[in-house]
Amino acid sequence: MRDGLELGDVSGAIIEWVITKDGDKSRLGMAALMWISHAKRPLQEDLLCHALVAQLGSTDFNVDNIPSMSTLVNCCQGLISMDMEASTVRLIHFTL
Repeated sequence: MRDGLELGDVSGAIIEWVITKDGDKSRLGMAALMWISHAKRPLQEDLLCHALVAQLGSTDFNVDNIPSMSTLVNCCQGLISMDMEASTVRLIHFTL
């Protein structure tokens, strides 16, 4: 038996923490993680932020609801990072 947590255990614990946050923060954090993990290419910061405020079936788009990257990183408990040179967002580790 090994001492300590493995990466998968830590990631799972952090995701559980994201889920248990305040409703809006939890929803935003999980949505960001889902968009990033399912994207076929690296997501640009603005594309991710716009995707997160889009509502299925709605033709309205409220620019006041666009989250900042610092808010997203906070809601995801640091599981995402920003590549400043390419302006892309990614998961901090491929196993996530």
